[in-house]
Amino acid sequence: MTSEQILTLLVLVGVVAALVWDKVRADVVALTGAAALLMTGVVRPVEVQAAFASPALIALASLFVIAYALEASGLLDRLRRPLGFPQQHADRRARCAGRA
Repeated sequence: MTSEQILTLLVLVGVVAALVWDKVRADVVALTGAAALLMTGVVRPVEVQAAFASPALIALASLFVIAYALEASGLLDRLRRPLGFPQQHADRRARCAGRA
């Protein structure tokens, strides 16, 4: 394996670990990973810019916006309740304690 491949795999493992750890926002993790590859010279600025214009990335970002809108409007909570999912963190804690 070349050094670029090893570096790319290390950044990928770091990004996946940070997303699983869930202490930093997903957009910050993604941009940090892209910046790391850019600063080390693994990818060129033109390639990074082209990735942000990808239709797949735009569709994924749109899904985040739609999901946030559903949660902020309360519609998501109304859909969760009939399916038996907890509505809020308090409901989740009560259910785990056997009080709900």
